[in-house]
Amino acid sequence: MKKFPSLCLLITLFFFSLSFHSAANDEITGIGIDEKLGSYLPLDIAFKDEKGSSATLKNLITKPTAIALIYYRCGNVCMPLLEGISETINVMKLEPEKDYSLLTISIDGSDTPQMAMEKKNDCFKRLNQKFPENGWRFLTGTTDNIKRLTDSVGFRYKKDGDEFLHPVALIIISSDGKIVRYLYGKTFLPFDLKMSLTEAAQGRIGSSMNRVLPLCFKYDPQGKRYVFNILRVYGVVMIVFLVVFIYFLTRKRKNKYG
Repeated sequence: MKKFPSLCLLITLFFFSLSFHSAANDEITGIGIDEKLGSYLPLDIAFKDEKGSSATLKNLITKPTAIALIYYRCGNVCMPLLEGISETINVMKLEPEKDYSLLTISIDGSDTPQMAMEKKNDCFKRLNQKFPENGWRFLTGTTDNIKRLTDSVGFRYKKDGDEFLHPVALIIISSDGKIVRYLYGKTFLPFDLKMSLTEAAQGRIGSSMNRVLPLCFKYDPQGKRYVFNILRVYGVVMIVFLVVFIYFLTRKRKNKYG
């Protein structure tokens, strides 16, 4: 009976940790990615490129393609993502426009081709190779077309005033519009991106990279950045600790009275 208060305390801590975990989940409800591996994009959707020319995804995706969903006014997680892409393709041993293409698509229906061109120029300045103009397109679209695209790839985001809260990832598409892989985060190993695009060329569906990001990081609406989600990690660690502790406590009692 002496251990009864301790057991009550452990149970209390257990449910307390669950409430912390739930609170952490509630903070980012509606933001994330529901993977749609093996599904196909609606290729009839039309977007405007940085020059203002309209084209459907069917015409834009003719080879393995990496899609980055951002918005052009974003000065926080979006720019580091584009910088990470630039750094990776600078050293990746694949030929742009021949082996693969890149599409950066705004999730903000109010973004314009002019804004897309400015962002493209910023990115091309970071490339240490002569990159073909059509190898990396920067697109804008209507709110309806953007929603059709984001729904088709499971990309969940929220508007927060004049800004957007959204996940950070690259979505790898085969030449026929099939979703084959998701790469999470702002930076990518050249090997990972090359392997993903190579698999896309073969139409193979791969496992997602860096899935730990959604577990250990959360989007901070105030700082507009990803931060370490200590509440969520605390909850998981506490649950594991309590399960192990109760197991050994029960085992010890059995040995004592058994």
